[in-house]
Amino acid sequence: MPFYKRGNIQDLIDKCNQQGKTIPERQVLTLFRDICISVQVLASYKNRAGVSIPWAHRDIKPANVLLSDDGKTPVLMDFGSARPARIDIVDRQIAMKQQDDAAENCSMPYRAPELFDVKTGTTLTEKVDVWSLGCTLFAMAYGESPFEMTINQQGGTMALAVLNRQFYFPHAKKDIYSRTLQDLISWMLNTDPDARPSIDKVISAVN
Repeated sequence: MPFYKRGNIQDLIDKCNQQGKTIPERQVLTLFRDICISVQVLASYKNRAGVSIPWAHRDIKPANVLLSDDGKTPVLMDFGSARPARIDIVDRQIAMKQQDDAAENCSMPYRAPELFDVKTGTTLTEKVDVWSLGCTLFAMAYGESPFEMTINQQGGTMALAVLNRQFYFPHAKKDIYSRTLQDLISWMLNTDPDARPSIDKVISAVN
């Protein structure tokens, strides 16, 4: 793997936090769109027979996105967490296996609610990545994941904050980022996977 001297997007966020700066919205959205395109490739994967087999990364977060030397191109990495996206949860045994796998491989502040509490009779899909992307977009704009911000300010546990969708947009930065960006984040952070946009719709909204 090539060396990326700029590090990852988490490094960029940390630098901005230390300097009391923010990443301009246009830069945020340009980088975010390219991250989404990488996720779109996973979600639209087809095998040699042309059969659609969507994959999910399952651990999308700023620390897993490297930056090219010119700072313009994000590179999604760490695919050890990737799984076939669509998994039917037909019994409790499969539910617990998926929940344990997520606990081991998916970072809590960016983990979709359906991976915290995997329910029998449901189907896990590539929408888990849309949730993680929403958290990542929030972190790029506001300096940390939405649910880290909540528990740092209000206490409680990460799991409950995620499952109850407890997050807010910082009032201090209300004039820095547009309502359109906030609406996109809110759309992606819907606890109902069916109500979240597809990755195609996310890219369309960013464009």
